[in-house]
Amino acid sequence: MKNGRIYALILAIVMVFGLIPAVYAVQAPGYRLTGKTVAGGYDLEITVPGVDATGGQLALQYDTSKLTLLGGDSLKAIGAADGVSLTRDHVEENELVNGEKGVVGFAWYSFGLTNGKVATLHFGFENGTAAEDLDASSIRLRYVPREGFGAWNTAAQLHVRTGGYAPDTYEYLHDGDKEIRVEFAYDGADKAPEGTDVTVHCRDLLGKTVAAKMEVDTKTYTTDGNGDLKLPLGDGTYLYRVSAEGFGTQTGKLTVSGKTEETITFVTDELLVQQACEQLEIGYYQGDSAQSVTHSLTLTTKTDSGVSVAWSSSDPERISAYGAVFRPVRGKGNAEVELTAMLSHGKAQAEKKFTVTVLEMEAQGKPGTNISIGGTTADGKPTFSDVTDTSFGWAKNAIESLAAAGIIHGTGDGKFSPGSAIKRGDFMLLLMGMIPTDAAASAEAFADVPADSYYYEAIQKARALGVAEGTGGNRFDPDASITRQEMAALTVRILEKTGYVTLSEERGDLALFKDASEIAPWAEQSLALLTGQGYLVGGDGLLKPGAKTNRAEAAVFLYGIYNAHGA
Repeated sequence: MKNGRIYALILAIVMVFGLIPAVYAVQAPGYRLTGKTVAGGYDLEITVPGVDATGGQLALQYDTSKLTLLGGDSLKAIGAADGVSLTRDHVEENELVNGEKGVVGFAWYSFGLTNGKVATLHFGFENGTAAEDLDASSIRLRYVPREGFGAWNTAAQLHVRTGGYAPDTYEYLHDGDKEIRVEFAYDGADKAPEGTDVTVHCRDLLGKTVAAKMEVDTKTYTTDGNGDLKLPLGDGTYLYRVSAEGFGTQTGKLTVSGKTEETITFVTDELLVQQACEQLEIGYYQGDSAQSVTHSLTLTTKTDSGVSVAWSSSDPERISAYGAVFRPVRGKGNAEVELTAMLSHGKAQAEKKFTVTVLEMEAQGKPGTNISIGGTTADGKPTFSDVTDTSFGWAKNAIESLAAAGIIHGTGDGKFSPGSAIKRGDFMLLLMGMIPTDAAASAEAFADVPADSYYYEAIQKARALGVAEGTGGNRFDPDASITRQEMAALTVRILEKTGYVTLSEERGDLALFKDASEIAPWAEQSLALLTGQGYLVGGDGLLKPGAKTNRAEAAVFLYGIYNAHGA
């Protein structure tokens, strides 16, 4: 270990200062493992022909029923060539030289190989075995995982100088430009090993067969007419590289234990999108269906396979692009809405359409006496001069429906002031006015909520229910603008306390929002519940938890809750 590190350090210094001239490596450098019978056994010579190699790593596995390693379970069992230093290279795992398990692993460093020679392994034959009894599985490469083995995560690695001062690193079966080839040239290496046939099914995402080629330990196999590969492999773990026209190349590990069947799935952007398109569905509230929508919908924005989904609605006043549902009042008739999902991944796209029917609803109550209206619609809903199809049209139905129910009111002169920030006291007044409760007002008042204020009773009832905790110091800050996360937390508390709407356990993934780090810890659960069930939505990938809530946004939010209640 120590000698190896010293060699490596000296090598790096020499190369940095340019004392060794740069030599260009040939394409696809590699190892050659050549075996020959010698007196008393069998020698495996490891060379790196044709390149100026400075070091590398090798992990070999041999058949212990045919061969035995001579020299003990240590690096002394490996005969290093002249000028070569052997080490475990930061790996303190004894199994890297373990005769019982048939494993030999080592790293090596050199200033210049003599005839490309790295090392020689001395074997003895077991149970009368001879060289002619060896086959393609007798000596092969073993995958050495990173876990438990320090820095190793491959079966072979090679450092060569390719024109720069520092060596370039190549790995066996490494997908990409830098890869090495390993040639097994020992007697019997071209002979198929004895063992159970391993079947590998090559399929695309839709289950269709794929014509492919697979390389395992320098042998190449081609799929049959059924898209299957038949591999004569013994038990163990093998590295493979598989390629198919139109799908590119992928590498991986194949673990064989007795009769083994594996499926390799080939993926393209087009197939990902096609599969996601076939599987995409709308999530409906319990009891709802495409023919009977009464609650908000769950519209997936990203599938489990990573396909992005963007939604559009033929009637945003009835169903928004985020799944919020606004039911027509009684007499208006049911609304048929077409939702279009645009799926995309990479450059591939696909479109899928859904048609759903939003059921009409009964308008509850009558407009309150203090509603400032500019007129009424044909179905009797109040209208406001500053809420039109072109100005806050996305909130128009929610505002008019809640006004017709006497829950929300105008601000005077026939206006609603939809863009104005709503105060904490006003929001509590609206929330408690929408949700009926028999709770008596708390006798303990907030210091900043006067008994003669119009929101006093609503806030005190909420305090009696234990849902209005205030901002500290016995204050509620009723005249402060309410933020989106404050609105969410207050609403979830009152819903859980009163049961006005039952929230399911479904939670949104807040990590999908770019500003998730801005969410206060006390609001995380409330925001996850409300986003997961479509009551609160973001835009442009942002949730804006600390942003002020305007009157139009509050109306749309409350209308979703009111609608879910079944009004």
